[in-house]
Amino acid sequence: MSLPTQAYQKAGAVISEDLSEASVIFGVKQVPVDSLQSNKTFCFFSHTIKAQPDNMDLLDACLEKNVRLIDYEKLCDERGGREADGAIWQHWARGEEGGRGEGRKATRCSEQ
Repeated sequence: MSLPTQAYQKAGAVISEDLSEASVIFGVKQVPVDSLQSNKTFCFFSHTIKAQPDNMDLLDACLEKNVRLIDYEKLCDERGGREADGAIWQHWARGEEGGRGEGRKATRCSEQ
């Protein structure tokens, strides 16, 4: 089940294809390299932290475009455990309920 666009609008979201005015852009899955905008902050699962060969073009593009990348994979709780679970975020993106991290706050973010 996903929420219709009107539900987001009713909650106050501005729906736009043009993200040039956005200061932070949130996603769940990897952003296509050609969709990265220079000098922006992007939050998504990049799958680059372990230098996976398939994702090096994405990391290179982030560096070239001066993108601040906040990778959900590196958000940790006070014990160092991962705060974000890809499956949970996919449910969230589709507007489904549930999630072990609901209402919790990440206390640190590794910059490794």
